[in-house]
Amino acid sequence: MSAQPFAQRAIALFLQRQRWPFRNLLAHCQLSLRGTELVVTCPDAHARHALWLRRHKIAASAPNLGVTAIRFRQSPQRPHLAGSPEPDSDEWAAES
Repeated sequence: MSAQPFAQRAIALFLQRQRWPFRNLLAHCQLSLRGTELVVTCPDAHARHALWLRRHKIAASAPNLGVTAIRFRQSPQRPHLAGSPEPDSDEWAAES
């Protein structure tokens, strides 16, 4: 059995359990599952920062799906905004 259908189903359930504003923010990002870590790759620094600020609300359904950590990244196509204090990726472990 391939892990790809499981990852797609876990991501679909994760998105389904999100509140409407967070789901809209996540719709602009690419989500992938690496083991038990959910990787959210955002197109720009503003979207990544907006999701990072709401990480506690977004991660509320993560333990129910077996996700132990959520990593927020910016896609490499666009440069990081100068002057922004956040690093390129932030990690926050979901509390169970």
